[in-house]
Amino acid sequence: MRREVTTAAILLGLAAGAGAQNDTRISLPPNARQTSQFPFANTCSSGQMFKVSSQPPADWLSLEPSTVNVGPNSSFQTRLTVSAANRALGSYHTTVKVVCMSCAASDPPCPLDAKEFPIELRITNIGTPGSFETIPAPPAAVPATTPRQTAQPMPYIPPEEPSPSGNRVFLLVAAALLAMGLIGAVFAVRALTAGRKAPSASGELSAESERHQVRR
Repeated sequence: MRREVTTAAILLGLAAGAGAQNDTRISLPPNARQTSQFPFANTCSSGQMFKVSSQPPADWLSLEPSTVNVGPNSSFQTRLTVSAANRALGSYHTTVKVVCMSCAASDPPCPLDAKEFPIELRITNIGTPGSFETIPAPPAAVPATTPRQTAQPMPYIPPEEPSPSGNRVFLLVAAALLAMGLIGAVFAVRALTAGRKAPSASGELSAESERHQVRR
């Protein structure tokens, strides 16, 4: 019996050191009850008085004893009983609170914080009462983060190469322009040559007419 109490005290000490307590749940059929031992520990170097109660008060939960003196560095167990008598199907919630009533007044004072253990009773249509079950705490929510946008390399676009057909058209246009220029030059030269010959011919005609007049 002493070994079982010590083991329960170690479990309670580990749970108390964790800060936040996990919920405890029990499922019962209508008008059934279930009992379990609820251990707690006095980690002070002197004996202390503890009070165990439900907050808010729940008439479906009983704790015996509700007040107990515990020696230094010792443990104790409270008998916890839940009852589904005269209750409708559904879930009922409360919290078992363990408070050291004498820690602040002891010499030296023992700063032992109050401990809270949430309890849930589920009354459902099952065949036999279930056992007290510890519900693990939900994992902490991880804040959503915006994924980093990695820079994408710009695709390489090769320069456009002139097509053979484009080169052919360009050469034809250039040749046509060159030919037109040559033709224009030929016409210009001919026009200049014709202009020079016209005055010469008129001079010859004038000289010939003068000779005819002298002979007469």
